[in-house]
Amino acid sequence: MAKRNEPVRKSVKDVLEDLLAGHREAAFSGPESALKYLRRTFESQGSLPNAVKAVAYDLSADAQGQCGQWEACVESVAQVLGYLPELEAAFPHEYRRMLEGLTCFERGIQGHSELGDFHAALELCERAITLGLGAHFAAKRDSLEGGRALTGHLLAPARAQAGRTAQEKSAMALRNSAIRDFSACAMISEYSHPPWTP
Repeated sequence: MAKRNEPVRKSVKDVLEDLLAGHREAAFSGPESALKYLRRTFESQGSLPNAVKAVAYDLSADAQGQCGQWEACVESVAQVLGYLPELEAAFPHEYRRMLEGLTCFERGIQGHSELGDFHAALELCERAITLGLGAHFAAKRDSLEGGRALTGHLLAPARAQAGRTAQEKSAMALRNSAIRDFSACAMISEYSHPPWTP
């Protein structure tokens, strides 16, 4: 009795090479086409190795950033970060090179900044700095900290206004109204009795 042919199981490296080849071809038509390819890959290969998922989500984050889909972009970035230990385990010798080639830190910082979440953007900067991914992340961190400080300074009056109770706001409104009325009366009196009138 002949042996039944069992399906050939590809290695993680082979699956990754297939993913990258398919993505390169799809990306020639633009980021939207790349995203379609990546979505189809996720749907058709439910058992995609976690190490390969890290790269696939990184490619997704890059394409989503190019399309301005920032909420989806930061979600993909979070997935990449979650799969980094599996990527390192599967590719211990190539991990450093692969890590430096990922776009998730750049896209994640950009995405969080676009969404106004400067705290999350700064956390990504710090993580990239800790991993030694380049001095430019320190420059990004400094720029974000400066921007956050400026934003906080500009928003302080609005926050103070929002924090007042209804009673305080009512009292302030009455006071401002009284000031306006007093100013109006003073102006009328001045025009009615000019200072040069004997």
